[in-house]
Amino acid sequence: MPADLLFERERSLEALQAVLVAARAGTGRAALVTGAPGIGKTRLLGALMAEASAGGVVCLSATGHTMEQDYGFGVVRALFAQLPEALRDELVDEGGRASADAPAGALFALLDALLDALTRAAAQRPLLVVVDDLQWVDEPSLRFLHFLARRLSGTGIGLVLAVRSGQQHGSILAELGHTVSGTEVALGPLTRDAVGAVLRERLGDVAEVFIDACMTWTRGNPLFLSELSATMATEGIEPTADGAARLAELAPGTIGRLVFVRIARAGDAAVSLAQAVAVLGDAPTVAAAARLADLSVAAAGEAAVALIGLDILDQSLAFTHPVVREAVYDDLAAPLRATRHFAAAEVLHELSAPVEAIAAQLLLAPAVDAPWVRPALQRAARAAVARGAPDAAARFLGRALGADAERADAADVATLGGIDAHGSGDQAQVALDVTRTHLLWIAGRSTAAIELADRTVDVRSGEDSRPDAMLAMKLMLQCVTPGAERPSPELLDRFASLTGQTQVERDCLLPVILYRLARGTPAAEIRPLIAKVTSGQNTHSAKRRSPATWLFLLLHLGDLDRTLDFVDRYRAAAEDTDSPMWRAEALTVRSQTLYRLGRIAEAEHDANEALAITDGTFALTGPVAAATLMQSRLELGDQAGAIAAAEGFKFPSQREDTAFAALAEAATGRVRTRTGDPEGGLSLLRSAGEKLDSVEWIITELSPWRIDAAQALVGLGRKDEAIETIAPAYDAAVRFGAPNGLGRVLRVRALLEEPVSIDLLREAVAVYDDGGLPLKRAHALVELGAALRRAGHRTDAREPLAEAMDLAHRCGARPLVDRATDELTAAGSRPRTTARTGVEALTASELRVARLAASGLRNADIARELFVQPTTVEKHLASVFRKLGIESRTDLPTL
Repeated sequence: MPADLLFERERSLEALQAVLVAARAGTGRAALVTGAPGIGKTRLLGALMAEASAGGVVCLSATGHTMEQDYGFGVVRALFAQLPEALRDELVDEGGRASADAPAGALFALLDALLDALTRAAAQRPLLVVVDDLQWVDEPSLRFLHFLARRLSGTGIGLVLAVRSGQQHGSILAELGHTVSGTEVALGPLTRDAVGAVLRERLGDVAEVFIDACMTWTRGNPLFLSELSATMATEGIEPTADGAARLAELAPGTIGRLVFVRIARAGDAAVSLAQAVAVLGDAPTVAAAARLADLSVAAAGEAAVALIGLDILDQSLAFTHPVVREAVYDDLAAPLRATRHFAAAEVLHELSAPVEAIAAQLLLAPAVDAPWVRPALQRAARAAVARGAPDAAARFLGRALGADAERADAADVATLGGIDAHGSGDQAQVALDVTRTHLLWIAGRSTAAIELADRTVDVRSGEDSRPDAMLAMKLMLQCVTPGAERPSPELLDRFASLTGQTQVERDCLLPVILYRLARGTPAAEIRPLIAKVTSGQNTHSAKRRSPATWLFLLLHLGDLDRTLDFVDRYRAAAEDTDSPMWRAEALTVRSQTLYRLGRIAEAEHDANEALAITDGTFALTGPVAAATLMQSRLELGDQAGAIAAAEGFKFPSQREDTAFAALAEAATGRVRTRTGDPEGGLSLLRSAGEKLDSVEWIITELSPWRIDAAQALVGLGRKDEAIETIAPAYDAAVRFGAPNGLGRVLRVRALLEEPVSIDLLREAVAVYDDGGLPLKRAHALVELGAALRRAGHRTDAREPLAEAMDLAHRCGARPLVDRATDELTAAGSRPRTTARTGVEALTASELRVARLAASGLRNADIARELFVQPTTVEKHLASVFRKLGIESRTDLPTL
């Protein structure tokens, strides 16, 4: 191993060795290596694996690649293929659980099975799992690595991940980076002394001016230094002052030029082969590379030998370093690259290559109407769904449909799942048309979806606009798409009289409910409408259509218990249908419900799991789950986690702005205002507010931006502006009357009075008297107690503050507990210490396990539900029994 690529890396290697120590000790640990391209991450990982192997640790390694990001579980498969044969044979236990090659199992069952397989393997010999170039790893594999990273404790598994600095984009990758960042090894450039030492080791005597020239050229990058050294040898550049002058003729840092100087010396065939391999992706077959390079197999073989000798390719025809591949690839002009990708797809198609490899090339190629293209993309979409990669499936299918998503047929519908387009006659055609519109919607093309609906509504619905599924879809899209034509109030009023006896009528009632709810129509007038929708729902219907929209509406009407009951039933139905989209939607609505119920840690868990399934591809799930995740972490006191969630979530750039995307933007603004950037947060809140106002989402339940903006403005000393900002939300909340938003707007409005209005704060507390919203009540009680104390009523302040502290403690809202404690102390009371026994002493994890155990689930079922190991469940239950003073699960109270 070249000395320069490990020079000045001793401390970095020591930090990673701690991961090995933990794996050997059975205490599991993870580390993250970051740095610029060519800085030495790959060689550092290689040194770690060499040491691990020498010490008896089983090493599993894989590398992400730009051409393989759409291969479902591609990196996971590469990791598991390296397990010793005896361990691979145990991937499927006697219970028939999914293995790494499971064709179509439910995503989380597969993740759980993969984790179980690794854990059992590590029980025999410690494991070191190493993944390089994390920024290019396929999303299903990222989900598994995130799943694994959170469950390393108590295992013999070490996890080391490497990623390029500044490339942790996407919610899953950002969350994974946040999870493993406890031990982060950030690699910097070599110092001048190090560069000089490397040159002297390789070249002997070296002029100081030559060292300066090399430092200027390479900027301390080890790979650049290695390439420069190789070029010096081939070009006859001496390490003298004259040699320094020759180096000055090269543009600093142009590694591509150095690479091509070496490749060109091997001849035209070597250049053609290197370009073909760069287009095809790492480790292509010789036959595929030869065809794309327009070489005979024999000529390609000779060129490969030459490139291997130059350390451009390795024996598998993979580039020796991603930076080298990028240099070759980037040298191709963009139009030429696109046509070469289509040529590569043709070659792979002719060679019967894996269909996802063909589709990956087609995504980078210009649209060509060859007869084999669309079927190939459709097969790739089905394969991606089977492997647990719904996002890749959507991309493949979107490319297959091109600009005319209305060409989707029943096979396309079946690929993505979720809407029943089967049947016969008009019913099947209606379902298919709705699905075509739905495909455009989930692909982020709301305007195109509305246009498609417009073109078909008249035919479907007639001049009298009778109830129709396509018309319902159009109205719903108009309700959530900023800039779109607003839905017809007259038509919505007419649809409000529908009975909801048929599915079409229920579909048409949903936009009526959303439109009225968003504008602040009294909740008492809306509840009869939602009853018409929910009365026709059952578990079987969830196997044909998503329930997310009406669950979302039921939640905002404040019926939390029914929402939670429906969500749990539909989540089970989603498992039966193997629909990642529905599971993510159910988890998202469930997380919001749990948050309002004050079960913050559980809400954070569900929102995080929903984002692990989708990063924003599905219209509602990504941004709403991200918003809930940010809010939950703020309440839990995890500011760093909230910031990571805010920075990590990016609504896909190809999507149009939606009201749902604005919710995530508003939540990001809230995080910014709470973590030291009130001006930046306020700007984001106002940007989100413009979009939400354009679709008339006024009530706080749907559009909390005004509350957060008002609080930020108060902190900036702009109280009059805060009063003006909150006024529409206040009026809407009073009209709507649901406790969640009403209590919050009353609380914040009270704080804007001079002095603070104690009467309004008492009203806010009274809104929550039924006890259904403990977290919101705790916030109101803290403000009431603080206001009473500041008004000189210290004795009166103690009771609301004591209740607030108790409620906040039960919810796990650490910052709120601290504030209540401080206020109680200031009011002359001595706050009690945190409970050590009883229900109050249970941690969030213990409480969750206890609830599931009390419901009758066995330990194995609880482990699968929470995605933890059975031993973890046993430990939590033992702690629960001790704190509650009971001896068995039969003694568990209702929690």
